[in-house]
Amino acid sequence: ILDHLKVDAGLPGRRDRAQPKEVLARLQAESEFPWLAMRSNTEIVRIEAGGLRVAIVGVRPGAARDVVVTAVGIVQAKTDLTVALVYGSRRDANRIAAIEGVDFVVQGGLDEDAPLPPHRAGDAWVLHAGRQGQGLTVVDVYRKSDGAFTDLSEWSRAERIQRLDSQIEGLSEKISTWEKSKDVDPGDLRAQSDRLARLKAQQEALRAPPTLPQGNTFSARWVELSNETPADEEVTKLKIGRAS
Repeated sequence: ILDHLKVDAGLPGRRDRAQPKEVLARLQAESEFPWLAMRSNTEIVRIEAGGLRVAIVGVRPGAARDVVVTAVGIVQAKTDLTVALVYGSRRDANRIAAIEGVDFVVQGGLDEDAPLPPHRAGDAWVLHAGRQGQGLTVVDVYRKSDGAFTDLSEWSRAERIQRLDSQIEGLSEKISTWEKSKDVDPGDLRAQSDRLARLKAQQEALRAPPTLPQGNTFSARWVELSNETPADEEVTKLKIGRAS
């Protein structure tokens, strides 16, 4: 199935690497795309996509940061976009994203059912799509020049609005309670009221029509795969074709 999706590279996780050597060798031989960082801490694949020179840097789980810094530095001269594939925790993904020259980190191995919207770490963005193939994170990239990217994803905006809504509701309830109490310092109450006003201003700004920045941008969305997808006729054909 991954071959039919025209995958350019993959990074096996810890469970994949724990398989018997003969199983791994057979799976690699049957794949039409490279399995990165199987014999080294980092491995680089260069592709062209949408007129951009893209460097994909596979990072072996547990690889030292200095090793990744060296690999990213090697690709910078002839690369428009650098994408790191990382298997591990949020801390692992953020650690690699903070390396100068990395634009995006595609994170796997995070035990989260729900997909997480893009989040920034340093000048890079970390992308996630849930686990066990429940959906796909699709990213449209618009590069105009050197420099960091701005997230224009409706997914991210909706998540930030939802988080602000929750914060505003919670703080409003607390302020209402404090206003009825004689034990609350008036200065503290004013400070919290000012904080509430700032949260509401942020909420209003997010709800306003976005203005397009002049620099590099991207938009990410998550496409959920239904429970019936494995039984889809076209998918079944791919399975049968591989098995035969």
